[in-house]
Amino acid sequence: MSTTLLIWQNHLSKIALLLCCVFIIGQRCSNITNKEISWDVLGYYTYLPATLIHDDFLLEDISWLKKEVAERDLTGTLYFISENKEGKPMYFFMMGWRCSFFLGF
Repeated sequence: MSTTLLIWQNHLSKIALLLCCVFIIGQRCSNITNKEISWDVLGYYTYLPATLIHDDFLLEDISWLKKEVAERDLTGTLYFISENKEGKPMYFFMMGWRCSFFLGF
């Protein structure tokens, strides 16, 4: 093959890859709903109001959380809380970053 053809094929692949990436990212960003984002926010940051407002870091009483979810129609279930062996609520999202996120709240 000639050098010109090889260079053209190389650029064509990059252009096709770029167009695919732009299309996929554009579709993803244009189809985000508020409810979709609220699920993540609720899941990752529940321990902050639990600790700072309700003084319940271990989420032993989730009645306040159920009330918030019902009032704001955030999610159908409390998908991020399960129960431990004693039947108490257990928050299973990672809280390792809480110290750095705490400063922003």
